[in-house]
Amino acid sequence: LKSRLWILSSVAGDIGRPSNYNYGAAKSALTTFANGLYLRCINKPFAVRIFKLGFIYTRMTIGKAPKILCMNPDKLAKLILRKPNRRGIEYLPSWWSLIMKILSIVPAKIISKL
Repeated sequence: LKSRLWILSSVAGDIGRPSNYNYGAAKSALTTFANGLYLRCINKPFAVRIFKLGFIYTRMTIGKAPKILCMNPDKLAKLILRKPNRRGIEYLPSWWSLIMKILSIVPAKIISKL
């Protein structure tokens, strides 16, 4: 591959949250744009890789996200750097994919209380 574009998005773009729907909408738009770019470049020597990140343990998430759901920034960086030629969408850590699939089937009345 000649070139790579890595996009850091968020699991927040998968399901709207009443407490932060603007952020989720922005991440959803970013992911949709990046996915279109990925599909456009699929047969070209240009790799588009979209990371949907869960909570990262930083000052911004301390006290706001359960620590068990948070990823250490250094470990996250190592995950991102592995397999640099990979293309497409990837949840990091990977178990966020399962969490988001489960949340996608939960009724809106329950999601609104999270």
